[in-house]
Amino acid sequence: MPKTKKGAKIIAAMIKQYGKKKGKSVFFA
Repeated sequence: MPKTKKGAKIIAAMIKQYGKKKGKSVFFA
């Protein structure tokens, strides 16, 4: 997981858009 605030914001946006599990898998794909 990125520790930067920018990275956290991107992850939060992806989680909102794709859901928690899918958002993480999209990010790490």
